Amino acid sequence: MEEGGEKRRKLDELERFRRRIPYTSASALSAVLQEVKRSGVPELDRRKDIREARDASVDTETEYGPLYAAVDLEPSIGHEASRPKLNFIAPFAFLSHLLRVCVSFARFIEHLFDRKLLLQQTRGGCCFTATKLRLGTSSCQATTARYKLCIGVSWNSPSD
Repeated sequence: MEEGGEKRRKLDELERFRRRIPYTSASALSAVLQEVKRSGVPELDRRKDIREARDASVDTETEYGPLYAAVDLEPSIGHEASRPKLNFIAPFAFLSHLLRVCVSFARFIEHLFDRKLLLQQTRGGCCFTATKLRLGTSSCQATTARYKLCIGVSWNSPSD
């Protein structure tokens, strides 16, 4: 019976904790609690810090340029005082960044290369081509082959 009382105490504690914070889904709260249990509490925890961390991750340079870009647009007639901006994520920079930071996605793409599934796939006027280039090895990696995955995309016009 003592074991049931301990479980009840822990459930009550969890419910009190959940009610002290702004609404969060049960799955999100569970994921946060599990991550805190596994990794500990981060030093920075204010909303401003979270926003700065997000902005810093978007402010990433890749070999294809910045991940996040903004372009000034021409204002419409009668609205010359305001200069609208178009904010976007550059597709090739994003793909490059994704291959670098997401190991499972990079392995999936390598698997497709190994099976030659990415070569010249055409869907809806969009043609994907892929090449796996072997790079020279450095002296500290004499036995490990290094590859650069190159993906090209082209679009056909409707008349093609």
